[in-house]
Amino acid sequence: MQTDTTPEFEAELAQWDGFATQQNRDGSIYTATDSELATLLQTAKHARAAAPWTWAKLHSLLKRHGGFKNDKDIRQEVTRARVHASLGCNPHTVQEFVPAWLSAKGYDASTATKQVSGATWYVVRVGRFRDRTAAKALETKLRSEEGLEAASVIVQ
Repeated sequence: MQTDTTPEFEAELAQWDGFATQQNRDGSIYTATDSELATLLQTAKHARAAAPWTWAKLHSLLKRHGGFKNDKDIRQEVTRARVHASLGCNPHTVQEFVPAWLSAKGYDASTATKQVSGATWYVVRVGRFRDRTAAKALETKLRSEEGLEAASVIVQ
């Protein structure tokens, strides 16, 4: 597991705040170098304890100094960094997201595929239990606390 880089991320944001007083040679607003941009985004990706304000600040600083052409690209970079910070990866599908999300919350989760009537089902497995009572307790918790209404215990 990567080290939490929240303090470094906040320091990078403060450094980028200082760019407001700098200008390019032509007098335009300072644009960060590729190296500065890479450092900021890398520390953001591992800032697991970052407060919500930091993500809004990242967006505004990237807009002003990141050299992006449009807001959509900025939102994608901020979202990518925030998801990675929260989950430890950037899932590209629901099949990747759900177990990563559950794992980030401390559950032992994995996925498997299953063919049902010619269709592929993606099964998320959470935990291993010696008895049905413990498994049902987790099912109840997943439904009530995590909002996974389709959670169910299956004996194998």
